[in-house]
Amino acid sequence: MEIIFFHWAYGADSSLKRSFAPLITELKKEHEVKEYSVPYDGGNPVNLIRNIVYVYKRRNRTGINHVTGDIHYCILGLIRVKSVLTIHDDYAMTQAKRGWLDKVYKWLFWLYLPIRMADRVLCISPVAKDAIDKWVRNNKTEVLYPHSIESNYVYSEKQDAHPPILLQIGTAPHKNLETTLLAIKDLNVSLHVVRPMTSEQVAMAKKLGIDFTNYECLNDEELVGEYKKSSIVLFPSLKEGFGMPIMEAQAMGRAVITSDLQPMSWVAGKNAILLKCPQDADELKEKIVNLLEDAALYNETVKAGLKNVERFQVENIAKRFVELYKSI
Repeated sequence: MEIIFFHWAYGADSSLKRSFAPLITELKKEHEVKEYSVPYDGGNPVNLIRNIVYVYKRRNRTGINHVTGDIHYCILGLIRVKSVLTIHDDYAMTQAKRGWLDKVYKWLFWLYLPIRMADRVLCISPVAKDAIDKWVRNNKTEVLYPHSIESNYVYSEKQDAHPPILLQIGTAPHKNLETTLLAIKDLNVSLHVVRPMTSEQVAMAKKLGIDFTNYECLNDEELVGEYKKSSIVLFPSLKEGFGMPIMEAQAMGRAVITSDLQPMSWVAGKNAILLKCPQDADELKEKIVNLLEDAALYNETVKAGLKNVERFQVENIAKRFVELYKSI
């Protein structure tokens, strides 16, 4: 089978492409697979047309063409060939803040036309499907996630760092870093933050007297190293399309604290440490302290996480995608 994956412009540094990486590696073992990242970023009409033309020129006329996310409009370059679209969330619509014309533009080119024209439309979680279905009434969307554990994310015995290292991935507003800073201000811990912190976040951390290190950009090997050094991975996010750090941390054998919101609670599975109110710093502090002081609770959480991530084994996910491609 011939399969082409089209990714958005950020290429290897894209979390969307990263989410597909293990699946693509597995598919390459038995199928002819190519990957392209479109050359232009942003949502202006000129870049849309350029990217659509780019995809059109590289489409596979007889095989499967799969748009992996964000550049949904590139389906317009795949008319009359077999196409699959993965939608991660409704971010384009929720961020359309420049008036009704911007919202109509995003709705038309990121949702309505791509859903109408794609042969199959995949949502990465039940919450993503529900969100998309509210914007476009359709009977096409189905849940099929590409997310799986990469081979280098394997169990590693927890290191006893002094002070304990807490790891948080992400600094965007919905990642809720400010609540983390408030929660740990009086704790003897070290916070490692991956992704660039804003000047306001840096100032807040310093004002609260927090011992922190900010890593603006880590490669995959370096990120694995951060998971290994950590005692607890914090993911108190307010909104996600999926939540890759949850399953990465669980696969590494680290306790995770995340939000009792979909899809985070769905990804984390049963017996996860969930925040009823992720913006409640006192609740987050309590759960951190419980994990640090109660070894039995910590071990039970790690064991439950390792069991949970078995459903994200790449072999099983690749099999589901091959069945899907063959059905088109």
